[in-house]
Amino acid sequence: MADFNMQAIECPICKTEQTTKIWECVDVTANEKRKEKLLADEIFVFKCAKCGHTVPLVYNCLYVDDDARLMIWMLPEATEKELAEMSEQMNAIKKKDENGEPYTLRVVSNPNELKEKVIIKDAGLDDCMAELMKMVYLSQIPAITGDEKLAEEGISEMYLNLTEDGGYCFTIFFESDRELIIGADREVYDKLVDDFGKLVEENMDEGFARIDFEWAKNMFVLKNEEQAKSQKVEEKGSEQ
Repeated sequence: MADFNMQAIECPICKTEQTTKIWECVDVTANEKRKEKLLADEIFVFKCAKCGHTVPLVYNCLYVDDDARLMIWMLPEATEKELAEMSEQMNAIKKKDENGEPYTLRVVSNPNELKEKVIIKDAGLDDCMAELMKMVYLSQIPAITGDEKLAEEGISEMYLNLTEDGGYCFTIFFESDRELIIGADREVYDKLVDDFGKLVEENMDEGFARIDFEWAKNMFVLKNEEQAKSQKVEEKGSEQ
């Protein structure tokens, strides 16, 4: 797979046509500058050399970091069949290194999601727990902000970020174009690891997994079902 190819793009503002890099594979293993550019939002973007207008670009691309044992497919419109085929191919080639240590294999839809996965991995966190953490904090928005109506607004995007003092925060974008930044507590993360660790491991796909809001919602449903079954067993035992 080539790293990138050059494609002609027309600026939507001044209509000037020019070439830009379209990345097929962003391999940062031996090129740390690529990761720096990714985190600075400088890779998946077109900037017109004439008028300076910038346009975000979203297309199929594979991110690879062999040192971090991380592979992420950015696939804006992937079907389940395509995901299954890619998982088979990539599992055979890259799922384990020479020491037999597994890769984290993920699928995202856009550059912001890709960037977040990289930030989470570099911070030594588990993206599964980060997604579950989002669900916890979303339920606490009224208490955190004191704004009951804010919780009723639709969420368009939510991303984990690092703070300057080494902590964590969530940036939330609402469908109304409002933006909210809230701090995140490491104790909440650690409790989720204790409560959900086994359940997540038991339900994790071996191939490229899409770990997002829908996945997190499903995990909470499974947890509730697990707790309900456990409670029934306890009640049955106390009756005997």
